[in-house]
Amino acid sequence: MIAEYRNPKPYIFGLTGGIATGKSTVAQKLSKHFPIVDADQIAAEVVRPGTAALLDIEKRFGKTYIQPDGTLDRQLLGQRIFSDKGARNALNQIMHPRIQALAKQRFHRLANQGHTIIFYDIPLLFETNSAAQFEAVVVVACTEEQQLERLQIRNKLSRKEALDRIRAQMPLEDKVKRADYVIDNSTTLEELDMQVQLFIKQIQIYVQDQLLE
Repeated sequence: MIAEYRNPKPYIFGLTGGIATGKSTVAQKLSKHFPIVDADQIAAEVVRPGTAALLDIEKRFGKTYIQPDGTLDRQLLGQRIFSDKGARNALNQIMHPRIQALAKQRFHRLANQGHTIIFYDIPLLFETNSAAQFEAVVVVACTEEQQLERLQIRNKLSRKEALDRIRAQMPLEDKVKRADYVIDNSTTLEELDMQVQLFIKQIQIYVQDQLLE
């Protein structure tokens, strides 16, 4: 059981977006002001050699996805799950509860260190029905063509492979509609920085107002 917060419960904001929309860039900017808990980093931790999650993945998908050194072959498994919805759902059932449990431990630790505002960088926030767990949700967005081009370059994918990965997630426009805040990453880095700074001021004012109630 996770211990109770020793300090006042923190304000946890969910940070999400579509693949290759620039969420990591925004997270890096936010990290200069607030602690960030990264779901992808936690996902890497829970599948280290010898972990229960990795054993479950091997049972479900086979030894083909385990490399000779005992680590998960992320690239090979990624190719499978982005083209197979059933496999993707099965992997999420293995991973999500473990990621969520470890994230909660991180939230508690940061809160007990005195942090009032915490960000959770989570790609599949809406896909895992996690929005209600956060004080508010911010979505990083760009145009679909920008998203496709960035993903092809970053991951060295064909157009079809990139489209398969984008379409494996909830449509970005749907995420934007459900967001409390939207940061538009379709222009310049200078404009992005201005938006992030404005967003930081907005949430600081919001949290301050909440604490005064």
